Amino acid sequence: TENVTANNKTITLDLNGKTVNGGGKDTVLTVNGGDVTLTGDGTLTGGHSDNYTQGGGVTVDKGGIFTMKSGTIDNNIANQYGGGVMVYSGTFTMDGGKITNNKVDVSGTGGGVCVYNCIEAQSAQFIMNNGTISGNTNGNGGGVGAFHFRLSAVRTSIIINGGTITKNTANNG
Repeated sequence: TENVTANNKTITLDLNGKTVNGGGKDTVLTVNGGDVTLTGDGTLTGGHSDNYTQGGGVTVDKGGIFTMKSGTIDNNIANQYGGGVMVYSGTFTMDGGKITNNKVDVSGTGGGVCVYNCIEAQSAQFIMNNGTISGNTNGNGGGVGAFHFRLSAVRTSIIINGGTITKNTANNG
């Protein structure tokens, strides 16, 4: 059982065919500030977050930057937002890899990826250039979902330049 937290660090996490398993407890990878790049054909799996600001597989917060070049984020669960990845404050760029079979327990948002911002002074962004998001389930936005809360300026965005989003399930959207 492994959970990884990167606080204001610039690192490359090369999975190199390995599996990082959260063991059904908390987020598998948390990016709190800094810049984390995921490479290698391995898997982040087994995360289960009960905190509404944290995803099951990956959480991006405190202005962090998370870049996924390869690998798989699979079979993670979040209580309310972002079964696979939750972007609360920062940027997630998907240049490759797969986000598959993640889910949200409650009727929240983003079975695969959730982009959520509720603080005026921060922003949350998801940029998809390549890769696959499939087989994720949730109440709103099975593959990808986004929203902002009580803001005078929208600071939540999703930009899709390429990749595949397919076969995700949601009650709404």
